[in-house]
Amino acid sequence: MRLVPIQRFEISLNDTYFRNIPTFDATLIGTGLLDRYLFQGVSAGLRVQVVKPIALYTEMGTSSRSGDAKRSINQLYGLSFVKVPWLGVNADVHYSKFASSFAAGTYRAVSVSRTFGDRIHINVLGGDQSVISALAGNQTARFLEATTDTSIGSRFFMQGGLTFYRGRLQNYDQLSFTLGYRFDSKGNHR
Repeated sequence: MRLVPIQRFEISLNDTYFRNIPTFDATLIGTGLLDRYLFQGVSAGLRVQVVKPIALYTEMGTSSRSGDAKRSINQLYGLSFVKVPWLGVNADVHYSKFASSFAAGTYRAVSVSRTFGDRIHINVLGGDQSVISALAGNQTARFLEATTDTSIGSRFFMQGGLTFYRGRLQNYDQLSFTLGYRFDSKGNHR
């Protein structure tokens, strides 16, 4: 649920419930692949547009599963800029942390994006994460990801991405390409 009582102020409330929680291998904790698991439960958020191009936001919540000794506490804090002066880019900086019965960790990221004309969009995301777990030990990683997408006519699009991930558990480079077709009938795309 999201409420916007005034134009520059937004309140959100989320409740995620799984009847059967997916099982996982504890060694995946340090890879960042367990977002759904770590953030199931109830959370509330607040977003305030301080001045026209700058917004502060936060989200806090708890989650648990049967058998947990304590509830997981999840926190997210961020700052976003729309059209940074002189650069013409959108930017976002955020920090999150969690503490649960099986692990605790932090995640920091900065993203910068820009749209050229109305067809080409480029996004760069970089950051680091740290997870401490009795099962998987201390796992740290740094990552950098660049993606671009463009419309080809009114129906087709092309996306490409490059990811560099360096961690104690995994090190990899990934390159991806997508050629897609939009099924909507609006025909008015970036």
